[in-house]
Amino acid sequence: MKGTLSEAVTQEGPDLRVHEALARLPWHYRVVLEAKYLRGLSMKEIAADNGASIEAVESLLRRARAGFARVYEQMQTLE
Repeated sequence: MKGTLSEAVTQEGPDLRVHEALARLPWHYRVVLEAKYLRGLSMKEIAADNGASIEAVESLLRRARAGFARVYEQMQTLE
C-alpha cells in the first residue's frame, strides 16, 4: 500500500497504523488531516475553523500529506 491517508482510511475506518502515524506528525499537520479525512470537512470548513484562507489550508494539506506518507511508509518498512 502506498502511504497516502486516503488509501489508508477505508470504508471500515482508519486502522491503528493511521492513528499512530498521525500521532507522530506535528500538531498542525495532524489537525488538518483529521479534519479533511477523518471528519470529512471541506476546505472551506477547515479554513473557517482555523481562521485561515482556503489557499493556506490547501498548502498546509499538501505538506501534511507528504509528511503522513513519509511516516506511514517508514512504519510499514519496520513491520
